[in-house]
Amino acid sequence: METNLSFTAKVKNEIASQSYDGVKLKALLAAFSKINGKLIIEEGVSKLILTTENAKVAKFIFLSFQTKYHIAPRFAYLRSMHFKKNIVYHVIVESKVEEILDDLEIFKFNSNTMSFVRSEESLSGFLLGSFLATGSVNDPLSSNYHLEISTIEEEHAKYIASIMGRVHSIEFTPKIIKRRNHYVVYIKKSDQIANFLIFIDAPQACLSYEDVRINRDFYNNDNRLQICINANMVRTVESSNKQREDIELIDKKIGIKNIPNVKLKTLMELRLEHEESSMVELAEMMSKKLDKPVSKSSVNHMFRAIKTLAEKLKAGGN
Repeated sequence: METNLSFTAKVKNEIASQSYDGVKLKALLAAFSKINGKLIIEEGVSKLILTTENAKVAKFIFLSFQTKYHIAPRFAYLRSMHFKKNIVYHVIVESKVEEILDDLEIFKFNSNTMSFVRSEESLSGFLLGSFLATGSVNDPLSSNYHLEISTIEEEHAKYIASIMGRVHSIEFTPKIIKRRNHYVVYIKKSDQIANFLIFIDAPQACLSYEDVRINRDFYNNDNRLQICINANMVRTVESSNKQREDIELIDKKIGIKNIPNVKLKTLMELRLEHEESSMVELAEMMSKKLDKPVSKSSVNHMFRAIKTLAEKLKAGGN
């Protein structure tokens, strides 16, 4: 990670370097839009403007809206007139605005619920999007453990806290305080902060956080470290399961043996034979089997093609 950035920026950059889909992406965009989005109507034309001071987060939000809703947002930026004079990035959505806001249930939020935020995956997406919007976490070098997310609405703050409480796999005990004109949801227990970083897909930040904390606090955190180290492995297994489901569907519908693309067919066979292998390992096995180099990015691209084919077959396509 970059050494000249704040720890918060490093966490957000790690999150923004990844890609998401399905209900997790939807929950992420809903949470970010609720906090950092502004609806403007000029001469009957609606615009959704999303703001952030992090360039990588801005690019991530831009690409996420573009991918999910098949639109072409645009960028704008200005230098803040505050003391630090930070650059504020704007992602401007000008098409399908009402449709997007309806899909994300932004207008329905007065009921303090979003119907699609139910599963652990969607809870993770919601907290992830909220953290990208206004989250911050103290540097582990600090003796003050503190992670927070702020919002201008008290009911929204209560909803964020309730989302934390609905996570079954990890225990969070958030509190809420009012700071000037904002309501702040925060956690201060160091182990909960580490778990939160894992839950919002920042395992590398968690490792860095735990490493510093262990060196300073001098007590046993072997279990927590193991969780951090295994975070990437868990993600690999989860991805493998989804890939195997897609491949099994393709095999059932048209048969792997009938796939004309040799590389694609080889990858399908290898994934079914090696459930826990990473994409790097699969690339090495393919290189040996095909007697020519196959890169990790190529394997990743082929899995996307497999997913697309499986979704087409699910929808009844040929």
